[in-house]
Amino acid sequence: MAALEAVHRGGTMPYAALGLHAEAAGMPDDARRYLRLAGEEEAARFSNDQAIEHFSKALLLTPDDTVDERLELLLGREAAAHHLGWREMQEADLDVLDRLAVDGDHDLRADVALRRFEYARAINATEDAVAAAEQALATAEAGGDPSRIALAHIAVARMQWLNRDRADTEHHLQEAIALSEQHDLAAIESEAVVLLGIIDAEQDRYPQARRCYERGLDRARAAKDAVGEAWALNSLGVLSTKQDDYGAARRYLEEALAIRRRIGYRLAEAGALTNLAMVAEMEGDYEDALHQQQASLTIAREIGDSYNEGWARNNLGLTLAMLGQFDAAVKEYEAALRAGREAGEVLIEGNVFANLALME
Repeated sequence: MAALEAVHRGGTMPYAALGLHAEAAGMPDDARRYLRLAGEEEAARFSNDQAIEHFSKALLLTPDDTVDERLELLLGREAAAHHLGWREMQEADLDVLDRLAVDGDHDLRADVALRRFEYARAINATEDAVAAAEQALATAEAGGDPSRIALAHIAVARMQWLNRDRADTEHHLQEAIALSEQHDLAAIESEAVVLLGIIDAEQDRYPQARRCYERGLDRARAAKDAVGEAWALNSLGVLSTKQDDYGAARRYLEEALAIRRRIGYRLAEAGALTNLAMVAEMEGDYEDALHQQQASLTIAREIGDSYNEGWARNNLGLTLAMLGQFDAAVKEYEAALRAGREAGEVLIEGNVFANLALME
């Protein structure tokens, strides 16, 4: 193995190939080290499916008693599965991480709680998300790490805003921003200020919202945080739509969509497509809206996301009705009802019944 490393030293190290050679040579310790490095390399390139393949192979070679190694590999695989929307794998990895974290330090338990929070949000398990956010904040504060505390404040703020508790939401976001500024945590600062902007936008405070989004975009780019950059761009696109600036909205949203496709963040990709469909509808281009909504629906179905499938079908029904395709619209509304009930989202049902009433 040393000879193979020497051949590639100074250039790109073929970690995956080195891992396979090490495994074939009966050197499991070297094999799993190379495979872990291969997984981390692919994850950094947002090649999430390849990252999962390498992490999974490494896990098969990792003894149960090497807890720290297993934790590292599981955390890597769970993150890649989250971006791809592979919820069954993500849930299974989180279950193992929960068990391993019981005897871990505060930082590890905070990390796992934050991962559990993101998973619960993705599957719309609100009570689980609230519990995970509160657990994350308690364990992060006990551990004292500023980045984890700031992220936990953001998690709690997200759940408080669901209850429209503006004061408490803003309190947690300002705590996160203060920590981010103090410790130069640009990516976390970006997330917090964009959330503040969303609160402003929902109360029609558009100038304040735009300032927050632009600050969030600047901080995300400073941190080279592609997820945060795309979210800030998406938020600027939605805001521009509300302000009837459809050209700007399309530019922002198309840039957000390109980033989300590049990094393989499928759930967020579907969101950008839905927002582009909204712009097309406002411009009266229903055929383009139909195309974008169908693409969003395809992603929701492929990743098993009944919540977003329900909204996608509801929106698709609206567009079909506008095109005069009433039978097709009714079929989509009926499918939206089924998906909404599976997701336990009553707002989908309410929207569907309202839209059906408009067709009578």
